[in-house]
Amino acid sequence: MKNFFYTLSLLFAFSLSLSAQSGLFIDTSYTAEQMIMDFFDNSCVTPSNITFNGAPLMMGYFEAANTDLGVDAGIVICSGDVNLIGQPVAEFANQNNQTPGDADLQALAGFQSYDAAVLEFDITVSDEGDLEFQYVFGSEEYPEFVGSSFNDVFAFFVDDNGSMENIALIPGTSTPVAINNVNANTNSTYFVDYLGQNGEHIVYDGLTTVLPATYASTNGQTYHVKIRVTDIGDNIFDSGVFISTLSLCGPGLVQPPAQFSAQLIDNTVTLTNESRYATSWHWDFGDQTTTEERNPGPHTYAGPGTYEVTLITENYCCSDTFPRP
Repeated sequence: MKNFFYTLSLLFAFSLSLSAQSGLFIDTSYTAEQMIMDFFDNSCVTPSNITFNGAPLMMGYFEAANTDLGVDAGIVICSGDVNLIGQPVAEFANQNNQTPGDADLQALAGFQSYDAAVLEFDITVSDEGDLEFQYVFGSEEYPEFVGSSFNDVFAFFVDDNGSMENIALIPGTSTPVAINNVNANTNSTYFVDYLGQNGEHIVYDGLTTVLPATYASTNGQTYHVKIRVTDIGDNIFDSGVFISTLSLCGPGLVQPPAQFSAQLIDNTVTLTNESRYATSWHWDFGDQTTTEERNPGPHTYAGPGTYEVTLITENYCCSDTFPRP
């Protein structure tokens, strides 16, 4: 990618400390393939054949390092709108997407399924041992509908040569994680009464603790993974699952690579932000003009010269600068 310069010999140097995002940050601008490859293509597994089925607003990148979720960052999928999840618990996430349910989750729950979000991919294992995901499940169905047919459910299915197994289980049991199986009265060790805590960062009234989903894998074997969440019994009262970047040997820390392209017409430059996973952005136009906007509007220079445009990105852990030294 070309560095952007406009003609007058002026370079602008500065030092800057950007502030971390406060609260839950959700970004729906990335594809499932981008996120899976960026987070989980590593020495343990190689992902491929990545798809997402559901409305676009049912999946996104999240950063939660400055919240009480228990997971720093990763991929969130939900049965409603992920953009509603970062509200305080006193609010209500209730998006009816009018999209299909999921037959496998319907069989797990025993009731009709609606608004399924389904993330699927293959992983080829390069390291002997357990595959492990780390996740948090949350729902607006808590606490009113515990014990009812409105039993929103999700699952991590691993398909090994046609044998599909749900690995999202209550630790030490064969019981799937669902509203009726993890709550204040059942398996309460793994339940967070977020409504009772008057939570400020997540809209769901109840959450699980951070849970593992594990599968004994064989080196060189390819497995098909299906991560699904759905409304059960009706298509309202949203539920979602947060998948940590620490899953599948992921490094946990998410680098926010800074990148942009530019178009120059006369004295005006139009910039396109191509960076990923940042929660704050600092642009310097090289003429002592700066902005913190993610996508700044066209910038017009006072006269001819050479100006270096610089972008600094930052998130909860890391930062990057473009052009790079």
